Amino acid sequence: MAQQWYVIHTYSGFENRAKQNLEERIKNLGKGEYFSEILVPTETVVELVKGKRKTSQRKIFPGYLLVRMELNEETGTSFGKRQRSRVLRAMEPSRSRSRRARWKRSSPR
Repeated sequence: MAQQWYVIHTYSGFENRAKQNLEERIKNLGKGEYFSEILVPTETVVELVKGKRKTSQRKIFPGYLLVRMELNEETGTSFGKRQRSRVLRAMEPSRSRSRRARWKRSSPR
C-alpha cells in the first residue's frame, strides 16, 4: 500500500509536542518505514509592532498535524490515547493557490 497524507487532530497549542511524541513513539516501536513526513503547517508572517518589523511563525491549521504514512493495523496503534490524537482522513495536495485551500479531500464523505 502506498503512503498517503493524513490529518491528525490534536489539542490546539500542543501541535509541536504531539509531533515530538509521535516521532519518538515511531522510533521506539521501530515503525519508521511506514512514516515519511510529519508536518505542523505554519507560515512566516511579518508584522509591524511599535513601528518595527517582527517576523513570526503562525499555524495555518491550529490543532492539526499532517502526516505522510501508510495506514495499516501496525501504524494505527502509533496514536495512543495518552497523546489525545486521532487520524481524521486521507488528504492529497490540490493545485489551488489559496493558502487554506491547498489540501482537499481524497475520499468522498
